[in-house]
Amino acid sequence: MALSSPGVDVSVIDESFYVPAAGNTVPLIVVATATSKPNGSGTGTAIGTTKSNAGKVYLITSQRELTETFGNPTFYTDTSNNPIHGSELNEYGLQAAYSYLGVANRAYMVRSDVDLGELKGSASAPTGAPTDGTYWFDTDDSLYGVFEWNSATQKFTSKNPTVINDATSLDGVSGSTYTGIKTSVGAKGDYAVVTWNTENKVFYKNVDNTWVQVGSYDESAFDAAGFSTSDTFISTTWATSWPTVSATLTPTTVDTASLVINNTQVNIVTGTVSGVAEAINAAGITGVGA
Repeated sequence: MALSSPGVDVSVIDESFYVPAAGNTVPLIVVATATSKPNGSGTGTAIGTTKSNAGKVYLITSQRELTETFGNPTFYTDTSNNPIHGSELNEYGLQAAYSYLGVANRAYMVRSDVDLGELKGSASAPTGAPTDGTYWFDTDDSLYGVFEWNSATQKFTSKNPTVINDATSLDGVSGSTYTGIKTSVGAKGDYAVVTWNTENKVFYKNVDNTWVQVGSYDESAFDAAGFSTSDTFISTTWATSWPTVSATLTPTTVDTASLVINNTQVNIVTGTVSGVAEAINAAGITGVGA
């Protein structure tokens, strides 16, 4: 009530926390914690926080049993010891269960398979070999694999390669080696990755229905050009599967004449498109074919 003269006005507010006596259900509380936390007594590992027990349902009957099973609730502070409110590392679910078991004696608990400890920042870069299954990039938004440039759209197109992990699809198998992929596998324009051995070579099936290794070269062209193993060499077996010059017209006849390609004279004598190709190929110009 309001005072009419100086004095002390005392208000009593009931902020007690309790469970209604009529409650007939037992709550199921799902929590996220760091993995392999120490138990409440600090003498061992809280069994409910091990990875092998993630997703397992526990019936907890007291606060003591809760901390022994899932450890003490953890809340983080900054370097000045100020609490970090709303931090994704804070174990709010475990604190809620602890408060509930202060006035009740039964609650089902499940820990999700999430390690909050892995979310902690570090001032130093990771070192050493990463463990199996470790990703160092965003796998949801990152694109990775085989990409092919599309000159029409001026964009790279993601390709889904065939994975070959058995010898039945390979030619010339001897021990752990092979000479190529069988022609019967795949279609023109396909890519394939051979995981049958540890080399993991990538192949492309060209317009001749031949599998060529991506980045490969023609041994004879390599030697004829005078390159050594220390030289940078543009591959021919794979590179010549892609035309440097192409056309959309399909003439039936051409003039019989001579062309000069890379200082080599090419004599066209048949007057047909196929004759032009034959003459270019017969000229034996290094790195040039038709």
